Amino acid sequence: MKRSYLARSFFALTLLCVCSCAPHRQPVPPGVVPQQGSLSAGDEEYGHQVMSGLMDQYKLERDDTKIERVRNIVERLTKAAGADFNPWHVYVFDDPKFKNAAATKGNYIFVWSGILNAVQNDAELSAILAHEIGHVLAGHTEPDPADEISQILSGVAGTVAHDVVLSQGGGLAAELARMMISEGLKAVIVNPESQRKELEADEIGIFLMADAGYDPQAAVDFWSRARTDPDFSGFPVQFLSSHPSSDERLKNLSQYLDAAELRYVGKSPASGHASNSESHAGSAFEVRDRWATIYAAPDVHSEVVIDLPELSAVTAQPAAQGWLKVLAPVQGYVKTREMQKR
Repeated sequence: MKRSYLARSFFALTLLCVCSCAPHRQPVPPGVVPQQGSLSAGDEEYGHQVMSGLMDQYKLERDDTKIERVRNIVERLTKAAGADFNPWHVYVFDDPKFKNAAATKGNYIFVWSGILNAVQNDAELSAILAHEIGHVLAGHTEPDPADEISQILSGVAGTVAHDVVLSQGGGLAAELARMMISEGLKAVIVNPESQRKELEADEIGIFLMADAGYDPQAAVDFWSRARTDPDFSGFPVQFLSSHPSSDERLKNLSQYLDAAELRYVGKSPASGHASNSESHAGSAFEVRDRWATIYAAPDVHSEVVIDLPELSAVTAQPAAQGWLKVLAPVQGYVKTREMQKR
C-alpha cells in the first residue's frame, strides 16, 4: 500500500539526517560532456534496485502523452551525448506535488509529474533531464542503492518543510515550526559535496541540451522563475538541502550561458564526441596554467567564449601564429602558450 504523502516526507527527512558527505571527486571541466562506457551487470542491478525502491512509494503515471514526451527528450539528449548505444530506462511517477526528477547508475531516469507541470516547454524540461543525465555521465551515484534512494527523495524535505509552516498558520506555532526547520535541520543536512555535484550536473546539462538542439537560455529561464516558487526557493533553502539555492544555481548557469549558446547556434558536436573529420584534424591538449581563455577569434580583443581550468582536456589544431583553433569541448581559439600536448 502506498504510504501517505506526509509519512513519505518525514521518512525522507529522517534518511537525510544520517547521510554523510561523499568523497570529493575530480571535477568535470566546464563545457565537457563526459563519455560513457558500456554498462555492467552491476550497474543494471543497482539501477533496478533504486527503481524498485521508488516504485514501493510512488504509482506510475498512466498518461502515455506525458511518458512519450519525457522519453523523446531523453532519446534526443543521450544521442547528443553519444551515449545512445546503451539502453536508457525512463519512468514517470504520478505525484503532482513532487517537483523532481532523478537519474542513477544503470541509466535509470525518474520523473515526477509535478515537474512536468512546472515547466513551460520542452526546452525547460530538457534542461532538467540534461542535468539528471549529467549526473549519470559524471558518475554521481552513492555506493549503496538505499543511500541513492534517500538522496533522490531529498526533494521531499523541502516540500514537507513548506507544508509544515503553512499548516501552522500565524503566531507562535508557525514561528516554532520555522525555527525547527531553519535551525534544527541546518546542523545535520549540510552537504557541500552534494551541492558541488548539483552545480557540476548543471554545467554538463546546459552544454548537453545545447548539443541536442535545445536553447540553453531555457535553463536560465526555468531557474529564474523557480526563485519565486516556494518548492524550489522558499523551502528548502541552501543549508536545508543537498541542492544549491536557486540563486546560486542561476548564477552558476549564467556564467556558462554565452558559451552554451554558441554551441546551440553553431550546432557543434557534443563535447568528447566530435565528428570523425574533426577528431582526425585535431590533437589532444590540456590547459597548462590555472586558466586558459578561449576566444571567438585569434585575437585577445575578441569575444571570450569560456575560461577553462587547469588540466582541462582540449582538442585543437594549429591556427594563426601563436594560436590554436579549439575544436572541443567548445569552438574558438586559444593562445598556444596556455596549452600543452597530452
